[in-house]
Amino acid sequence: MNAIGVVPAERTSAPGRAQPVEAASSVSTGWGDNFERCVTEFFPSGMGNYVAPTKREQAGFKLLVAATQQALREKDSKLLRRASLYASLLGYEIKAMPSERGQFLQLAERGEPTRGWGTVLFNTKQGSDLIIEIPHPAFDIATPELGWRAFQAFNADVLILAGAERKNRTELSPDVEHRPDLPKYSISDMTHVRDSIFQAAHEAVTGPHSTVLQLHGFKARPHHEKFPDFPADQQFVLTDAANDGYDPPKLLAAQDALAKAGYKSHICTFENEAMSELGGLPNVQHKEMEERGLVGPGRHAEFIHIEMEKSLRRDNVREVHFARMLEALKPVFAPSASSTQVAASMVSGPVGQAIAAVPLDVNAGVTCNANTAGRTTSEAIMQVPTPSVMRTPKENIP
Repeated sequence: MNAIGVVPAERTSAPGRAQPVEAASSVSTGWGDNFERCVTEFFPSGMGNYVAPTKREQAGFKLLVAATQQALREKDSKLLRRASLYASLLGYEIKAMPSERGQFLQLAERGEPTRGWGTVLFNTKQGSDLIIEIPHPAFDIATPELGWRAFQAFNADVLILAGAERKNRTELSPDVEHRPDLPKYSISDMTHVRDSIFQAAHEAVTGPHSTVLQLHGFKARPHHEKFPDFPADQQFVLTDAANDGYDPPKLLAAQDALAKAGYKSHICTFENEAMSELGGLPNVQHKEMEERGLVGPGRHAEFIHIEMEKSLRRDNVREVHFARMLEALKPVFAPSASSTQVAASMVSGPVGQAIAAVPLDVNAGVTCNANTAGRTTSEAIMQVPTPSVMRTPKENIP
């Protein structure tokens, strides 16, 4: 991020903003909307029922996500079946999700969610290195549906969604600074706590060439009232969550694309309080990537944090703005031609058969030891003990 007081020309949009649009006659309800309703029903603000995972559960889930992605990349149905067995030990299941835009796998809690850990979607066409994250469902309204549509439109590898409203629990996160002028970040706020299944999934799928696109929502008016220099009609705020004098290429390209689409947007410069609002500096996903040396000057991985104003996400206009935003950003985030092409029929072929063959009545008392030291993901997942109920006379899974 550029901490210099002058805002470079490419950081702010043109004087004009997106023109008013006619209200849509109806709202297209999608998978993301249904997911958000589930979060609102089971893990709303203040209910206090989000369950913080143990270190073992985090390690196990990280291994599970990594193995699932590896199985898809390598077209390894045996590894995917093993991952599905392992998912059962964690109270999760892997299931196929056919869609008009492609074939996907979903990693989700079996039955009604009881812990609020969230879900992970995988594209069976792996290789784009694009990960989309939705950390605040039911708080940043409509971002799960926006993320679902971006996942398909950009042909992303993975979509990670938190499973609880960020204010479900009131206990303060131990991983960020707490001051009177800052929000009270709780242990159910996925961008401000490290011990979470959301973070485990994030770490499992990010590497030296990853692009993480994290989607958020904001309301401009309160920020304007707090700092008058923050525009009351701001529509997008972009950041890479780092005040280091560097803007990664996709961040600049996204700003340029939104400006050309007619939106009033800017990249946080951190030059003053107004231009620091929504800068994402406490974001633990970015901090973890930074600690691994994945992001920053001279690095290939990027972390892009985009905030979309609430007025653009309202039911009566969101269809127009979602389509316009995704069309503008597609050249920035769409994968290159070098993506690993996994056959679209894989879900109904070896992968689908592997999933269908996995019994889902695994003894919940079986422990999952996720000690992976010195082993590859494949080796680690293959060495997880298999309960006797999994074995059949025709096959003995190693």
